[in-house]
Amino acid sequence: MALVHGPIFCHGRERFGEADCSGRTHILHVVEWEGFAWRQKLAFRNALRESPSLAREYDALKLTLSQEFAGDRAAYTAGKTDFVRRVVAAQDPHSPFLTRD
Repeated sequence: MALVHGPIFCHGRERFGEADCSGRTHILHVVEWEGFAWRQKLAFRNALRESPSLAREYDALKLTLSQEFAGDRAAYTAGKTDFVRRVVAAQDPHSPFLTRD
């Protein structure tokens, strides 16, 4: 599989994916070691690991969004934003959420 560099939506993040997005199965996000995006991603991951009920809630949200927005990756991703923002803020209420430019 060949990955191509995708558009950068946030400072401190790089994205790579398959050139043909119609049947995309993989995407790779690269962030600066110990940078802001790195800390946010780990905070979100750790929150899901620490709370099985939160992980189930996120799983259910993703399933609903994948059915509602089948074929619309941008809408699917946007639908997760408030959930992710809430979880990250609960982990560190003083840290602003890193959003798309």
